[in-house]
Amino acid sequence: MAILTQAVADYRKQNWSKAEQACLKVLKLAPDQFDALNLLGIVALNTRRFDDSSKWFERALAVNANDPQVQCNSGAALHELGRYDEALVRYDRALALKPDYSQALCNRALSRQALGEMDLALIDVDRALEAEPFFAQAWHERGRLLHQLGRFEAALSSFDTAILQGHDTVEAQFLRAASLQSSREPVLAAQGYARVIERDPLHLAALNNRGVVLQEIRQFDAAIESYHRSLALEPKQPQTYCNRGAAKAELGQFEAAIADFDQAIALAPEHAEAHNNRASALRECHRLDEALMGYLRARELGFSPDWLDGAIAGLRGQLCDWQSRQADVQRLVDKIRDGRTAITPFAFLPFVDSWPLQRQAAESWVAQECQPRDRLGAIGRVPHGAKIRVGYFSGDFFEHATTQLAVRLFESHDRSRFEIIGFSFGPLIHDAMHHRVRAAFDQFFEVQAMGDAQVALLARELKLDIAVDLKGFTRDSRPSIFAHRAATVQVSYLGYPGTTGAPFIDYLIADATLIPDENLNGYSEKIAFLPDSYQVNDAFRPISERVWTRQESGLPAEGFVYCCFNNNYKISPESFDCWMRILAKVPGSVLWLLEDHPIAASNLRREARARGVDSDRLIFAGRVPASEHLARHRLADLCLDTVCYNAHTTASDALWAGVPILTCIGSAFAARVAASLLVALEMPELITSTLQQFESQAIELALHADSLARLKNKLLRHRDSAPLFKTELFTRHLEDAFEQMVDRDRAALAPDHIRVAKRSDTA
Repeated sequence: MAILTQAVADYRKQNWSKAEQACLKVLKLAPDQFDALNLLGIVALNTRRFDDSSKWFERALAVNANDPQVQCNSGAALHELGRYDEALVRYDRALALKPDYSQALCNRALSRQALGEMDLALIDVDRALEAEPFFAQAWHERGRLLHQLGRFEAALSSFDTAILQGHDTVEAQFLRAASLQSSREPVLAAQGYARVIERDPLHLAALNNRGVVLQEIRQFDAAIESYHRSLALEPKQPQTYCNRGAAKAELGQFEAAIADFDQAIALAPEHAEAHNNRASALRECHRLDEALMGYLRARELGFSPDWLDGAIAGLRGQLCDWQSRQADVQRLVDKIRDGRTAITPFAFLPFVDSWPLQRQAAESWVAQECQPRDRLGAIGRVPHGAKIRVGYFSGDFFEHATTQLAVRLFESHDRSRFEIIGFSFGPLIHDAMHHRVRAAFDQFFEVQAMGDAQVALLARELKLDIAVDLKGFTRDSRPSIFAHRAATVQVSYLGYPGTTGAPFIDYLIADATLIPDENLNGYSEKIAFLPDSYQVNDAFRPISERVWTRQESGLPAEGFVYCCFNNNYKISPESFDCWMRILAKVPGSVLWLLEDHPIAASNLRREARARGVDSDRLIFAGRVPASEHLARHRLADLCLDTVCYNAHTTASDALWAGVPILTCIGSAFAARVAASLLVALEMPELITSTLQQFESQAIELALHADSLARLKNKLLRHRDSAPLFKTELFTRHLEDAFEQMVDRDRAALAPDHIRVAKRSDTA
């Protein structure tokens, strides 16, 4: 007994070896000494020699099977050996001997969890806490169970209780941070992971997870630093390279991102996410053919977010690769009709001219990617102020098509009635247009580095009456800002030509041409109908004095010049079929197109040949500064529009430059924009309703120079007299819409359709 007493003392001091040697001496004197056998099992358990531990406990139980503690200890050893069913038998025997044995209940919960019996495990741990309310380990295990069950807020509460009661381990802090991350509390999760790293600088999972949540709150540099520390500790981590590449891509460092994705793939050749992310970065670098191969490889490897099919179809559209077009479109339509997120809403616009399908695509995407957030709580109505505060949110406050249209609007607002605030979350491009835009706002905030909730909170603190989203779902958009509610009235305008399908967007700015009353069901928002066109224009856009020649533009010395400077992804096989029939019937005519990508140009030439048209009759123009692009329009005779997704800014460009645009009005918003502009220009004769009419009129104007001349003269007259390019008049109409929105909100009335009366002034 003296030797055994010394063994227990050594055990308590964690002198495992001395305790073990003492117990072995006892067994030489008394081979069946129960306490020595049990202590040997406990020492082996603590030193992770689980097989030895189990054998010692078995010998102890052979001496006395009625000791609940040894039954429980034996179960713990069997659990560590992965023999969970046998462990359960031991715990059951321990509980038969001692029904309120909290440690046995807690341990049995662990084995049941390992066997996937989550509900039974939770019952066990709750019983343990009933027996011993301050059992810190049980609170910890309860948190782990709840986290696995997806009950993250309850898990967080359990971890907090465990830590408060002394179970303040690195694991507890890590799991607490993970529960915060899963509860969509990235700021708090980042703080939690930082605490873990402070205590254990080598904790790879905490370093990586901290990087993920820092990315979520747009602290990309800090995220990259976290991943870098992780990779310095363990370089062979393909997922960490993949994550770091994604953070670099968010900063616009696409080549560096590609290098990280390449490293991930080198370590794990079948890393589907890395292939997918690499493809996205290649797309941003305009390496479209490589990007397409990357997306196809990701899909082949089983990377299966619903939108991947849409990314592949969209890239093929950009490359004018129509060989799989019909199958691609049918796959997207079938998924959308099934309520799946088949494609981002913006990417879907060129494929199908159907407002019901476009709404369904948008609503599915919002439901999966951007549901309303309640983290900031309900938003209160802004007290009546002397002026209505309007916030314009965009990622395009530089030389960009949307800003070219809207800059004069910002400058023209009536400052006696409105205060205008800009929120910029796009790339830091400080060109001349950016400086002009900044000067146009009463206040201007660069919010690129702020999380979506932070931006919404800033807007609330500024007491906006109206938040205007100028991006929708286009590139660099931040719809989650509005999901957090930046203002009580939120409006979609200009950047995205369609319904957002988002319950947090109250109004869509449009006009009666864009959205006839019979199409209202295609839009989740209430419509603010402006009296002329929804599209603002800058009546002072400069046109370069440069005189372009046909030769330097690659155009033939003679012959009728049709043009379409829309992005190539807007060109559909249906439009192209029609254009080729037009060229075939107008001798010597050419079609002048924008060259987005050399492969797209090559594919279009191939498609022309397939339709019996000499590919040399397609002329491709490179990109030039906006004022020079407007100037070179003078070489064109007639602009041909695309179906499904019309010319928008490009239509305004043509009309401002004095080139008529012929359009075929469609069904959905994006397919009716050119018609909207022509109505406001008071030139409805350029609007056709079928491709047959479109084709016939395009040929007629080419073959009858006098008819085209009359049309051009009318355009030049109406450019100065019709409403389309009267920016100040447009601004007054938009302000009237804003006032009606705010009046309804202040009267506690729900949003409703607004029809702005046409003003008689010609300001």
